[in-house]
Amino acid sequence: MKKKFTLKLCLATVALLTVIAVAGIFSFAQPVVTEVSTEAELRAAVANGGEIKLTSGILIGDFGVGTIAPIVVEKDTVLDLNGFPLELTTSGSKSLFTVCGASLTVNGIEGSNSFLGYNGDGSVFRVVGAEGKETSVTVNYAQVYARQGGDFQNPLFPAGNFEILAEGNATVPTVTINGGRFFCQNGETSWLGPVVAGKTEALTVKGGEFGTDPSAYLLENYAALREWDNYYVRPIATEYSEAFQKYLDEDGNFVIKYYQPEEGEPLDPLFDTLSMSEEPLTFYLSTLDETNSTIYVSLYNRESGEILETHLVHFVFRCDPAIREMVKDIIELIPEDPNGYYFTVKDMELINYWMSMDEEREYTGSLMQYSGEFRELVNYRNFSLDPRMGWDTPFYTEYFGPGNFMHDGTVYGMIEIGAKAQHILYVPDNTPENRQALIAAAQQRIDEYLGENSGITVSYADTAQECYYRWYFKYFSWEWEQYLPNATYDEWRQSAYVPAVDDGELQLCSGIQGLTTTDDCFQVVINGVTHYLFILPDSSNMVSPVCKTADAVTNVTISSNNPTLPLDTMIQIEKLTEGTEYENVLDVLDVDVHETFDIKLHSQSLDQYITTLDNGKFEVAIPIPQEWEGKDLIVYYVDENNQVTDYPVTYSDDERWAIFVTDHFSIYTLAEKAGDDTNSGNGSTDSITGGSSSDTTDSTTDDTTDSVTGGSSNVTNGSASGGASGNATQGGAQGSTQVQNPSTADRNIAILPTALLMGVILTAVTVLFLKRKKS
Repeated sequence: MKKKFTLKLCLATVALLTVIAVAGIFSFAQPVVTEVSTEAELRAAVANGGEIKLTSGILIGDFGVGTIAPIVVEKDTVLDLNGFPLELTTSGSKSLFTVCGASLTVNGIEGSNSFLGYNGDGSVFRVVGAEGKETSVTVNYAQVYARQGGDFQNPLFPAGNFEILAEGNATVPTVTINGGRFFCQNGETSWLGPVVAGKTEALTVKGGEFGTDPSAYLLENYAALREWDNYYVRPIATEYSEAFQKYLDEDGNFVIKYYQPEEGEPLDPLFDTLSMSEEPLTFYLSTLDETNSTIYVSLYNRESGEILETHLVHFVFRCDPAIREMVKDIIELIPEDPNGYYFTVKDMELINYWMSMDEEREYTGSLMQYSGEFRELVNYRNFSLDPRMGWDTPFYTEYFGPGNFMHDGTVYGMIEIGAKAQHILYVPDNTPENRQALIAAAQQRIDEYLGENSGITVSYADTAQECYYRWYFKYFSWEWEQYLPNATYDEWRQSAYVPAVDDGELQLCSGIQGLTTTDDCFQVVINGVTHYLFILPDSSNMVSPVCKTADAVTNVTISSNNPTLPLDTMIQIEKLTEGTEYENVLDVLDVDVHETFDIKLHSQSLDQYITTLDNGKFEVAIPIPQEWEGKDLIVYYVDENNQVTDYPVTYSDDERWAIFVTDHFSIYTLAEKAGDDTNSGNGSTDSITGGSSSDTTDSTTDDTTDSVTGGSSNVTNGSASGGASGNATQGGAQGSTQVQNPSTADRNIAILPTALLMGVILTAVTVLFLKRKKS
């Protein structure tokens, strides 16, 4: 009887321990996190150790009052900044944290306001070795700074240092930096601070951004990449991905699609602006000295900002020398200006620019490409030039800065340049200067350009001053809404938060001399966006723009005066000499004398390929090779079913251009007409209104075809599969390595096997006892 009872007791004990172990998964596995929002709560939590999470920013002490003791870490602690700042507001303390005989792990959020620091002449982290105990600090991400030299003028400027000490028989402490930003306000002082003499292993850097070179503290296969004045630590990959290998030549050199900089020309702007994109992947190049032939190249994901791999490679420049000389000649034509030359966008060019915008897009394409002055200077060749610094006021738009002359993804030149647009619509000189007459004349001009069914109506807005205030109310709400939350325009207008605006301010933000606060301001609504403008009688500034684009290599030119085409639309063309599509075209056509082109149109502002016009036509002019003179030519198009459409050809007056008309783009073949030319399709035979093919001349001289298709129509946009060439944006992602810290949950899960083991041992002991009893 006793034996049965003892056995039942043993089994019950095992079951109980098993239940406790399993329950631990659901109870003990939940990490115990102490949430803090004040200095007192933080100090109490650190005294107990464990996991701590900030729920608001915390300021330690009062500005300039007393000496505040550092936060002493003597128990293992994990501090989650949770995107909030933790700042010491007095210069009296020598550190924010003093860590001794314990571990401190700091976790921040990349790109957030996870600040640490702000003291006079000490260090953010004072890490002191203890005898017989391990001391360590790990920073996974934070913007760490320490005010050195007592400079309190800019408390949000990130700087920082660590002080790593070990005296006597103390164990040397360790600091590991996996990511973050570490700088110093005083440029003469390192971000680091004193480290145990001769013990570089006390500090290990695996990621982050630094104000001075951290190379002495890097592990093998890590590098500190200098990018302008800062250093970014990234791991160096040992193998190349397939995406990376595409940019290596047969000798393993990294090919940079950029002109060879001339002697004395700095390379820093090259690596700041150059972009090599294979969406969503982007290459980012670190800066280097002009005499260096190697460079660190990082491949990162533009969408996530994640660094995928970094390599140290030899590089070579590669570009078309003929196009490079062409660009150098163009740059020589740009007027010199000590402040940088500005091309103008005016009148209907500005209307066309606004038509390429939508309600969600504050910046669209390149303002430069909408300037007829610029497009004429480059002879309508497909060079993109896109300076990005600037602004858009209610009466003026301007962009400026370093601009890259790019063609087919290659940079051929660089220049400081700008584009500006006064928000003025011009009407004929004889227009009476009263409100009704100006509106009628402006509406007539828009209808003549866009068609009467464009839906764009000119109307009176208000005085110039009132329109300025409406713009300010909408786009500068962050300045006043903290004081007047949810205020209406009228409520704000009656408040004390309305800036004073006089004639001088309006003239400055519009560029229009003589503008006063009471002058009439008009408006148009395009794609849901209200644009303010002024109407001035001046026939000499009236512009009816034509969309015209010529390829810098082949000189093939496309023209259309269809107003729905954005003026930044540019030709992308490839002359085919091989490949499946090329062979198929030749098999179907069976021609001997021919040139085959894959023709596309792309708008940077729409970020789309324009494949067709609903009602309009494009005029395409192809240079005739000299050896073809006197031949009877025709253009063929072969569709996906191998059906052939022929397009009649006309000739320019000098017979150097073959011109045909089409309403869509694909692969076209210019060939000698066969004796009996019978085709299954009927090509376009429409004459081009608004111009004549006799206007066409060689685009390598001054002009290309000026004849265009008249009438308004809607643009049908194709999806962008290749993207237009553009300027580089510096990759802002850091290569920091995030380290996963063991949580309370991980420690508590160990209860399960321990409890089960105890149950098994107890069972074995009980069985052994019963056997001995029986004996």
